[in-house]
Amino acid sequence: MAPEPDYSAMSTDIVLKGTLRKAKTWNKRFFVLRDGNPPKLEYYENERKWKVNKPKRQISLGNPWNIDKKKDTKHEFLIVIFTKDEYFTMAAESADVQQTWISALLKTVRPAAGLTMFKYIWQVVLENKELEMSSSNLSLHGQHRICLTHDSMVFVACNDRCNNTPAEILITNIRLCGHKENMFFIEPGRASGIGNGKLWMDVGDDAMAAQMHTTILNVMYALRQEEASCSYRGRSNSSGSNSSRTRTTRTHHNPPPSQIGMGKISSAKRNRCDSL
Repeated sequence: MAPEPDYSAMSTDIVLKGTLRKAKTWNKRFFVLRDGNPPKLEYYENERKWKVNKPKRQISLGNPWNIDKKKDTKHEFLIVIFTKDEYFTMAAESADVQQTWISALLKTVRPAAGLTMFKYIWQVVLENKELEMSSSNLSLHGQHRICLTHDSMVFVACNDRCNNTPAEILITNIRLCGHKENMFFIEPGRASGIGNGKLWMDVGDDAMAAQMHTTILNVMYALRQEEASCSYRGRSNSSGSNSSRTRTTRTHHNPPPSQIGMGKISSAKRNRCDSL
């Protein structure tokens, strides 16, 4: 019998390799991150099989949406990857290993020119029984990705065969948010454009729901601070009898979804500083 080829010796594109736990089964697997166009993430049953076997699965990391650290009630050091077509989670054994993989992924996985990634994404199941929706065209139920830009929350339906336009609301149009066990909710204001009441989201884990709550509260707080700063600058610009009002344009730290490879979001957004 001819000897089996050593696939590990054929590769010069390996950025990082090592043992992590794969989501769902949480069994240990040997992962290999490869540079390329696009980069790829492979996993094998173990390191020995990596040297002689083809991968059990190869994941294309083209068109990335988000790479982030997360934790749940059972795993403190999760590594989460969102691309346009994939959602993949791995668990590291320590914070150092987690950071090594996150750094390697962020260095290797590059969006196309002119595009960027969302800073935060969660995959949830929406429940709208307590929401009086303002439009019958909205489809805020079932599995969605909740994506945050600098100042808005975008609802992207998973497995959307109709290719519907994602719904988007300004963070400042959220009156209230909270969590209970594995559920997170928002209470949108009248100006949100999606309706009144509570929109619940099943995050799938208590710790993940709490983390989502904390993150969105921090974004809300940061935007209030930004609005206060805009208001102060507006008053300064209008002081004096001959002063004219100056229009202030904000810069998106995370560009809107139309710049993240999702297609154009149809809802019009005004500059909040303009009305201050």
